[in-house]
Amino acid sequence: MSRAYLDPSFIVCLFVRQRMTERAETWLGANELTLIVSDFGAAEVSSAISRLVRQRELSQNEAERVLLRFDRWRISSTVHRLTSPGDIAACERLVRRFELKLQAPDALHIAIALADGATLVTFDERQAQAMAGLGPCIVPA
Repeated sequence: MSRAYLDPSFIVCLFVRQRMTERAETWLGANELTLIVSDFGAAEVSSAISRLVRQRELSQNEAERVLLRFDRWRISSTVHRLTSPGDIAACERLVRRFELKLQAPDALHIAIALADGATLVTFDERQAQAMAGLGPCIVPA
């Protein structure tokens, strides 16, 4: 079975109704894959939900329910991937490739996907462009 590393830009759409939610749900339902979520990715999902509370797009109670659903899904439906020192070193190498125009968080997700031989699944266009030529990447249509 193929492996897919899910970027937080994709994951958040599964738990909070956004303009890409239907695309994310359709893509996920149409593909049988081993889904990978890193500890760093989970932290970024939590950060994105927290930002929605600060922006008053979600109440604190709604955010807590979203994060509980996310945690349950992550435990039951994905492979949990711990970030390693090797991932951080690969991230730094990617950030130093100036033509990729990557910030560290996006580079870290790419580094993990590459290390795991997984396809990166993202809605982040800049990240997808940087991944071109490095490894497989999908921006669900």
